[in-house]
Formats: sequence, C-alpha cells, structure tokens
Amino acid sequence: MQLANYHFALAVWILVAAVPLLLPAKPLAAETQTVKTGYYLYQYPPAEEGQDADGKPIPVPFAEGRLTDGDIEDHGEAVSWAPGTGSGSMSVVFDLLTDRVLDRITFVAGPSPIPWHGMQTAAVSCRASSDPKLRLVGMELLWPWGQGGMQSFAMNGQKVRYIQIRLNRMHPAKFQPREVIIEVAADDSIDSATLLEPDVETLVRECTREPLLVDRYGQALYEDWPEKVTSDEQLVMEGEEETELLADVALSPESERLDRYGGLKGWHSFPGTGFFRIEKIEGKWWFITPEGNPYIALGVDGCGAATVGANQGAASTALFVTGTQTPRETFAELPNLAQFPEAYGEYSGVKKVNFATANLKRKHGSDFMTRWHTVMGKRLRHWGFNAAARWMRNGQIEGIDLPYTNLLWDWPGWSSPKRLGNRLDPFAPDFAANMEAANKETLISSRNDPWILGWVFENENGWGYGTFNEMLGKNRDWPCKWEFVSFLADRYDGNLVQVTEMLGVATESFDELADLPLDPQKISNELRGEFIRLASELYYRTLSELIRKYDPNHLFLGSALVYTGCPEWVEGSIDYVDGLSFNAYSHDATLHDGYNKYDKPRIILEFGLSVFGRGLGGWDFAPDHKTRGLIYRHFVEQVAAHPYIIGLGYFKAFDDFPDIGFQPAENFNMGLVNICDQPYHEMVEQVKIANERAYDIRTGKAEPLTKEELGL
Repeated sequence: MQLANYHFALAVWILVAAVPLLLPAKPLAAETQTVKTGYYLYQYPPAEEGQDADGKPIPVPFAEGRLTDGDIEDHGEAVSWAPGTGSGSMSVVFDLLTDRVLDRITFVAGPSPIPWHGMQTAAVSCRASSDPKLRLVGMELLWPWGQGGMQSFAMNGQKVRYIQIRLNRMHPAKFQPREVIIEVAADDSIDSATLLEPDVETLVRECTREPLLVDRYGQALYEDWPEKVTSDEQLVMEGEEETELLADVALSPESERLDRYGGLKGWHSFPGTGFFRIEKIEGKWWFITPEGNPYIALGVDGCGAATVGANQGAASTALFVTGTQTPRETFAELPNLAQFPEAYGEYSGVKKVNFATANLKRKHGSDFMTRWHTVMGKRLRHWGFNAAARWMRNGQIEGIDLPYTNLLWDWPGWSSPKRLGNRLDPFAPDFAANMEAANKETLISSRNDPWILGWVFENENGWGYGTFNEMLGKNRDWPCKWEFVSFLADRYDGNLVQVTEMLGVATESFDELADLPLDPQKISNELRGEFIRLASELYYRTLSELIRKYDPNHLFLGSALVYTGCPEWVEGSIDYVDGLSFNAYSHDATLHDGYNKYDKPRIILEFGLSVFGRGLGGWDFAPDHKTRGLIYRHFVEQVAAHPYIIGLGYFKAFDDFPDIGFQPAENFNMGLVNICDQPYHEMVEQVKIANERAYDIRTGKAEPLTKEELGL
C-alpha cells in the first residue's frame, strides 16, 4: 500500500471509529446564548490578528475576533501559525471578564492543506475567578487530522471566567482553530457595568498554566474507567492475583519445541556459532540462534528496569515547569519522598518523578523491583514474546534472558557543531575517529554476549531530502558542502560555466561556489540522490569497519530508519549492513517492499498502537483495546508470513505519563501495561494468540488471518 493511501485509509478509519465523539456531549439546553463579550489571547499570535507591532500577544475582543465571529461555515483561508512557531503545542486563552455559568464550549478546527499537518488534540481547561487551580474539562482527538472538525465539551453549569484551549500539533506548519463558541444558559444575565478589563499579564500567564491532571497514582483525574485504581489495597490485591495466575509460567522458553533463545527446534538445524546470524530457508530469511535453530524475533521495546526507573522511563515526568524551579500544578498528590525515594531522580538535568515506580512499590513492597522483574519476565513469556527488542540497558530482566538489539550512539559526536539538524556529517574528517572513540569500549565489552541479535547505530537519524537542502545553505566550513561542490566539479568534468548555469549563480571558482547558498530547485533529483547515496555509503562503510574491527561476532542491522529518511540513504547502506531496520508506525507489512530487490532481511524495531483517552494520546488510534489487540494480531501474522521480515519490536511495554503538551515529552498510550502496572487484558489476549501462531505461519503450517476474518 502506498504511504499516501495508508494515511487516507487511516484518516477514514479514525473518523468511522470516532463517530460517537461527534455527538453532543449532552443534549442542548432548552435555550442557550453565545457569549459575545470578552477577549482572547494567543500564546503565539498568528500574523492575521492578536499581536502588536513588535509581534507580542495582545487581547482580541470577541466582537472583532475571527475565532468568535460565529461564522463556522466560511472562513476562507485558514489562519495559521508560521512554520516553526512555538512548540508542538500551544494555547489560546479566553477571558469572559466575569464568572459565567457555562453550558458548553464548541471548538471548530480549521483545515490544513496537508492531512498530517493539522492539530491532533484539543484540551479544554477552565477556572473561576476565585479558583487558584486551572481544571481540565476534557481532551479530545481532532479527526481526521488536518481535515478540520467540530468538538463540543459539556460544561454542566460550571462557573467560569478563564478558558484555556491547548492544541497539540503534528508538524511545524501549524493551523489554528477556526471558531470557538462559548454557550451559557439563557438566564445567565450579566450587568455590563460589572465586567472587568482584561489584564494582559494574567492572560499571558494563563496561556502557559498547567491544569490539574492526575491523581496520586498518576491516572487522569477527569475520566473514569472500570479498573481505575482507587486504593493501595486494590494494587496489592491485583499483584497477588497476577502472581498466582503466572505461578506455573517458566522464565525460559526451552522445551522440546524451542531452544533456550526461543529458536525453533527440529525443522531446519545448522551448526551453532555461539552468536545470532541470518540464513535464508525455503525462500524466507531467518535469524539463526547461537545453537543453530531458526528464530523470528517477537519483542517488546523498553521492558527492562530503565522503563520504570525515576531517572528514565516512559511513566516519568518533570517536577518543575520547563526551564524554571516553579513546581508544576499538574499533580493532585505527589508520591511521598520519604516513602518512595526510588520514584525521584534527575535525567539530563531535569528533576523527575515516576508514578509507575511508586505504584510498583505500593503493589509489591520494599523488594518491588525484584518481584516486578519476575512478574514482567513471566508476563512476556506468557504473552509469547521471545525478545526484548530495544530501549533496554541490556537484554536482561532479572531472572530472564532475552535476545535484544544493542544500540550504538555517536557520542562524543553529539557535541560537534557540524550537524545538519540531528544528522551527522559523514564527510567530517574526524567522523571515523569520533565514532571509534564513542563506541570502541561498548563493542569490546559486548562482543562475547550471545544474546545480542545485532547492532543498530543511532535512531531515526538517516539523511532525508530536508537534510540535503539544509546542507546546500551552508558554506565551505561544512565538510559535506565542500564535498558536494567537489562532487559537482567531478560530474561536470571541472566545467565551472556549466555548473553555475545549472545552479543559476555567478562565481569565478569552485572554491567561491562552496560559500554560496544553493537553490534545491536547481538541482536534479538524480544528482541529489547520487550525492545522498555517496554520503550513506561513507557513513555505513565507516561504521561497518568499526564494528567488524572490535566485534566480529555480531550482525550490523542498520539505523532504525523512519519516514524522515529517503530511499537513497537506505540504498547506500546495502553493501555494509547484514540487515535493514525500520521504525514503522504502520500496520502494513509490505510498507518497505521496495527494498526486496536488494535481497536483504529487515527487522521492524518499533511499531505501536494507541487508544485515545485516560489523558493519553498516541499514534495510530484504535477505538478500544480489544481492537488494538486484533490489529496487532493481523500485523504480526502478516509479518510472520513475510519472506524478508525477521523480527519486530512492539513499542512499548509501559504507557507514558498523561501530560497534554506542556512538557516536551510524549504522552502516548502505547503500552501493554498502564502506569499502575495493569495489563490491557483485552489487547494482550490477542497478542498472545498472534505470537503463538508466528512460527506455524512462518514455516507454512498455518495461514495468516485476513482483516475480514478478524472482524477488522
């Protein structure tokens, strides 16, 4: 399936799945009226309104504002923020000038010309004049992304003066709401003489205020669900029940059917080398375990101790407002520091708290980490997983060994000023030396580890066309720019006149040309692709030689590339990697079939699924957790049948913390387990079935089920 078709299909699927959300949150009051008196202020004003001559935010009267003019149907061109404005989220604050009894707030999202460039979610928070806390009313998904839509939030007679609408967005080209309609009961009359003037400083502050979001367990306050934790006793009871359920589950997969690594015995056997390698069997690529048996990796990302440690981990969150020592207003109650010191820590200079860590201690007692390791290890075995995939310090959860991919990084390269965005410049003269200094000791210390599936260098960081365009704007101090000019000189046999005519510039030498910004539109796709391939070849050749020098025992599996890269970057790696790796947030096993012609196996190191709600967003939404499990099952069974895919990693073990855009962090519901260590049982039931069927499907004993057969 083509990517554009996939995006369209996903948008339609989300729309169908979310149709109930289109309905009013409650029946309209017999009579309501729209609030027409007040002001609003943008956190980052668009060019069209809401800013003074210096670009600073100023309040916009309701009577004059585009957001409050009542014209839902026809706004002409959508008002937009300039590309790169603000962060991944921003807010608009409304001041009603006095407390009003609200019936509902209706939000109309403006369209974006590109489907993935619109707003993803809207969160509405309110407070009365006398209330020191901003309180979250609700958060809703705006679907289909980029196409606009309408969403109502029931206010149920709350008294409100200030309203904050926070928009979470997916792309630097951001589009704002078209309309916000604030309704009050018809009998909510006010005396205009009592209305106050808006205070700019207050409104600016309200733009960045965080609402009260979570309870003492880190769960969303404003939403309820059947298994929501309400007491420590509930956590203890659930822990005891699950321990009993898993009592007979073995931590090792070794059996008559499987070897100690999870490889398939008795089908095709090879001499054991003591390390994982790859082999094509009956037209399909396989890993081969250190004992010599075929193996397909069925893994989970982030399932080790790092997931629940305070310093790292999906469920951790900042204690202070970004860049300040101001305590966040998000928490109804923080874990007691004396009782839960393990839940607190610092990571990359940010002081953090991890509610999952505190919940595990409540659940399992003082020896919670050891007990949790056993439970998590047994869960993974019970659910049919045979790998840790990635995002672990090593492949071990205490008491259980799991094959895993090991990650190499470019430190100390991170400190280099010669980076194109986050992308390394492989033409830099110190590139090879930096990579060796950063990774030599890791390679040496790990080269005898039999549990490593292979090495992956960086994460989602290959060159894309945007990287190439950025390089064109640099000068001769950038090795890649100098190399590109040399590349042009070589392709045109040193004919400067031809090169300058092609580029539309005037210069007297190739040396001077290296200092000029160049127009990407003047360069053919063929030349651009050829140069990106050259950069990729140098990058992967250098890394391959480094790995072979210090660790000849393990595979090199590429760089976990995503859509931000380009085909030429992948093509440049082919001669230097043992397999290709991708992070593919898609449910289409054929997504990368264009690379089949190179006859290289590939592994999907990240894919994920979400259900919107409980304060969590995500990527690729399912309407409920059972459907999430069925989509997982369909995808994994298709992967198991695919001749080139030798493994995958589900992203990820734990949910994130339910922030809604105030902190620079994800707030995804992609976990198999939530922040209170409760498995999503309806999902993992289907996960277990898919994982158990994978070997039969790959060996041809069973056929993967279709979407229709699964009821999707």
